[in-house]
Amino acid sequence: MANNAYVGQNLLIECEFRLNGVPTDPSIVTVTSKSPLGSTVVLTYPNANLIRRSEGLFEASILAGEAGTWSFRATGLGVVDAVNEFSMTVLASAVGA
Repeated sequence: MANNAYVGQNLLIECEFRLNGVPTDPSIVTVTSKSPLGSTVVLTYPNANLIRRSEGLFEASILAGEAGTWSFRATGLGVVDAVNEFSMTVLASAVGA
């Protein structure tokens, strides 16, 4: 997904976990999102909005309800202990929704 998205889109967040270079599923996978206004959503696998695509690869879907900078934290615990944080810009529509 590009670095920019628009309000009303589902933001697709990929989380990849590896152990010694090999794709490996953690025991627990959690994705936390924080909206520009400070609301947080925590998804823990299994969840309809946090799915396993393949060994070590998970995808979260979070609705972008407001414009601004969204922050994300993907965490794996257990078999693989890993954390990754990043952000994404969500733009308001120039033509309305």
